[in-house]
Amino acid sequence: MQTSDVVLKLPLNASNREPDGSYVAQLQNPIKGSGQLFVALHELSLEFLPKNFTDEKNFLYYRTTGAEPWNTVAVGTTDFVDNIQLVLYIIQMRMPHGFRTKIKIEFNLKVNKVFVTLEQADVKFSSNLASVLGFKPGDVLLCNPGGVKTIHRASFIPNAMYRFEYLFLTCNFVSNSETPVGEMPLLRTIPVPMLDLSLNKRITIEFNELVYMPVVSNYFNTLRFKFFDSQFKEVVDFMDNDESA
Repeated sequence: MQTSDVVLKLPLNASNREPDGSYVAQLQNPIKGSGQLFVALHELSLEFLPKNFTDEKNFLYYRTTGAEPWNTVAVGTTDFVDNIQLVLYIIQMRMPHGFRTKIKIEFNLKVNKVFVTLEQADVKFSSNLASVLGFKPGDVLLCNPGGVKTIHRASFIPNAMYRFEYLFLTCNFVSNSETPVGEMPLLRTIPVPMLDLSLNKRITIEFNELVYMPVVSNYFNTLRFKFFDSQFKEVVDFMDNDESA
């Protein structure tokens, strides 16, 4: 790096994540400069999947609509593979035969989301399993009154799908660049290594060759970041553990 560079380490976590999926970092001291300023991403550390899956913490809960108590399907560590359809198949096959017609859990390739179709049945997930499937922890999926078919769509791309080759990181203070979906304030294209699901899911990428992007203003104190997947279709949402850039 050049001697005139200013290095910032910015935490990106649940506390500064906005409803639209962007991460906001407020600088204690605003950056001021004269002439054209440039910025580059030097290092990125993030976590793709929840740690410490255990049989005790990963459950799908199901019941006949409105009935009590909830029944459970246990999903263990070895069931978390990088093929989301296989994960869903395992869950589906562990439900009693009578519930398999009432509860359909499927992955939609067009939108990269899990859909749950219910008929006279309700479903909820333990916190870890909800995150793996792309639902919010605490979501309770209820069937419409009268047992009418009800379809629930996950909020996020399932964590088991984080096997794409690239992430795209945008930032509000960077000049627009041309992308396959139009102009975006692209800070960096990030190659993502294939991850072994049996290992720690935190990765740190240090860029030996810095790519400096022009900044749109000579003064800024609020930085807004967004991650996009390799298709530029979805904002990528990670776990609530700390990320940093």
